[in-house]
Amino acid sequence: MPTLARLAQSTITMYAGDHLPPHFHVRMNDGREALVELATL
Repeated sequence: MPTLARLAQSTITMYAGDHLPPHFHVRMNDGREALVELATL
């Protein structure tokens, strides 16, 4: 899992060859997750 950043309450990751649209994943320490599209954030 390529980690871009580790913050106090979350981790931001991006996977090569993942499905479209281009995006990154945000995982919070409490278990919540989000997928964020690069074009629109």
